[in-house]
Amino acid sequence: MSDDQIIDEVIKFLSQPGKVNVVLDQFILKELEVNDKYRPRIIADKLDSNDLTQYSSSKFIVHLSTFGRDIADSGGWLKYLEQSKIEASTIKKKEDLNFKKSKVDLELAEKMLKEYPKTKWIARISFIIGIGLGLLELARATGLLKSP
Repeated sequence: MSDDQIIDEVIKFLSQPGKVNVVLDQFILKELEVNDKYRPRIIADKLDSNDLTQYSSSKFIVHLSTFGRDIADSGGWLKYLEQSKIEASTIKKKEDLNFKKSKVDLELAEKMLKEYPKTKWIARISFIIGIGLGLLELARATGLLKSP
């Protein structure tokens, strides 16, 4: 049995009606038939670090925390881990998509910066031609220049 499976069994056991506390070491070694005498301490640390259980008056008796009860109500520890992996995968996909979007935006901005000098010169030349044509029409209108 893996550690996560043992954690799932402990949560399921503690979430049963009438089960409030359990001596964790005895439950893991006797009920779940785990032969490694150090494994209950490892499981206890994992339960505690994930805020799934809280210790009662004794250092060996545990009961479910609020988060542990929520996990039990939502289907157990293994289901929670599976959902966490799916959420992490979804978040990763969104981050990848945002990264690709940023990359495309950067490429478009670089392309615009490369074309900017050309556009600037075209605008200047157009402005000079416009002023010249305006002066030409003004000269024709005042009679300084005769139209052909």
